[in-house]
Amino acid sequence: MNVRQSMALALCVVAATVLAGCAPRGGDTVAASSEWRLQNLEANQLEMQEKDRAAGAEMRSRLQALENRLERLEKKLEDTGSMNAAAQADAEARKAAENAKQYASTAPAPAPAPVAAPQQSPVQAAGHAASAKKAPASQPADETARYQAGVKAVMNEDVKTGRSILEAFLADFPKSGLAPNASYWLGETYYHEKRYAEAILTFKEVVRNYPKHEKAAAAMLKTGYAYEMLGDKSNARFYLQTLVDEYSASEPAALARKRLKSL
Repeated sequence: MNVRQSMALALCVVAATVLAGCAPRGGDTVAASSEWRLQNLEANQLEMQEKDRAAGAEMRSRLQALENRLERLEKKLEDTGSMNAAAQADAEARKAAENAKQYASTAPAPAPAPVAAPQQSPVQAAGHAASAKKAPASQPADETARYQAGVKAVMNEDVKTGRSILEAFLADFPKSGLAPNASYWLGETYYHEKRYAEAILTFKEVVRNYPKHEKAAAAMLKTGYAYEMLGDKSNARFYLQTLVDEYSASEPAALARKRLKSL
């Protein structure tokens, strides 16, 4: 072996030694880098999980607050609805009483046949006078209260109770000035239950019995609506158009005009 070959062999040995020494250090660096990255990813994941838990807790808190607020609003609406129903019933009764007075003043009263008063002794006259004092007077307050109770029940969607009260009212006070209104609200109980055929019959009775009362126009409007709900558009148009022709200045007539455009 000459000098050149010896030198080349020595250089190879040195190079191999250097490379062998460097290899472990490179592997340690890669392993350390990978471990750092894993630790960083774990830390980020834990941080994200913590944020999610915090956000979830905050969301649950907000939802609970919204539910509590919704419950308070619903309770307030229920209380307000009951008050409004009572107020509407009172207003309806007052208006009905006024209309009844006007209707009674315009309706012709039959002339009473003259009847000769029988001769009474002073004792009989005194007895009759005492009986007249003991006779119970009419109670319009009770009459109005019963009507209001029926209307209030219907407005509160307790239509069965309302119908029972109104039917009893009409049986006890058939000649009452509130009878047209009670008959109309009786029809509303059937309409609310979607018993449209019975509602039509009841509303037609209102128009037939009280043609000059303001509830006649409202009853005719609901008659048209009920026929429409039954799919009988021909009769619906007929009654709505009759309402427009016969009660053109009424509020129900204005509603009938709008509905006719869609039929």
